[in-house]
Amino acid sequence: MDYKNLFKRILLLLTKPIQAWKEIKSEGKQEVLTSFVYPLLAISSLSVFLGRLFSSDAEKAYGVFQDALTYCCTIIIALFGGVYLSCFIVEKILSNAFSIEVDRTISLKLIGYSFVLIFLQTIIVGVLPELRLIAYMMQFYAVYILWEGIPLYIKHKEELRLKITLIFFFSIFFAPILIQLVFGKLMNFMN
Repeated sequence: MDYKNLFKRILLLLTKPIQAWKEIKSEGKQEVLTSFVYPLLAISSLSVFLGRLFSSDAEKAYGVFQDALTYCCTIIIALFGGVYLSCFIVEKILSNAFSIEVDRTISLKLIGYSFVLIFLQTIIVGVLPELRLIAYMMQFYAVYILWEGIPLYIKHKEELRLKITLIFFFSIFFAPILIQLVFGKLMNFMN
């Protein structure tokens, strides 16, 4: 994995989204996943695991490790599932509400790269939970990132641009939360 290019891509998405989206346009689905989503998923889960491990106040070592590992697994599943659930939701809503067909490669590009702020939030909050509020406020910048990327990938009427952007944003923001809640309840139920 080329982490130098990964961090360049993150920085470009955050500072010059239009330029980043133009560079991303030629990438395939597997490249999006292997060069961006999976590495950020790994870094996010590692930061959550280490943050939970070192901030835990459990008395026994195995309790601390088990708690950190369980929470890390919940986050991995929430983020990974959130990417695909967001794709599914966006594709269905755009198809049914606006008669706009979006193939999986396009939706995965837009959602996978727009997940950058979710990944950064997870990394920051995993290590420094005190910054939770600031990290959640960062999420609204995803609206701008999506606003700039959607016209390059999806043909639509200009008056639908805001609606489409908000559909993408809300699916990206709430899909991981929904999966984390459901999976967390299942984990508590099974223990």
